[in-house]
Amino acid sequence: MAILETEIKPGLRVPNNPDAITPVLSDLVTTYLHFVGTCRMGALRDTSAIVDAQCRLIGAEGLRIADASVMPRIPHANTNLATVVIAERCAHFISKS
Repeated sequence: MAILETEIKPGLRVPNNPDAITPVLSDLVTTYLHFVGTCRMGALRDTSAIVDAQCRLIGAEGLRIADASVMPRIPHANTNLATVVIAERCAHFISKS
């Protein structure tokens, strides 16, 4: 018993060859929509990190980053709760400074 009787996307209207499939890829491919890691947090010796463990932007005075961009890797769950925790920790660091 087949799960699907016909191909759903891109569908039978598109021939199964790279020249035909390439133009429709932009309609088929999407992001996960949980962007992380653009301002990676890490140790000062980590050359790929631009934010330290207290959410301070390395090399800038008085600027902290407290969102999902500091996550060094994509979590296996929704990023909402982790982002709230990052923001709470950053608020704690600011209140203690």
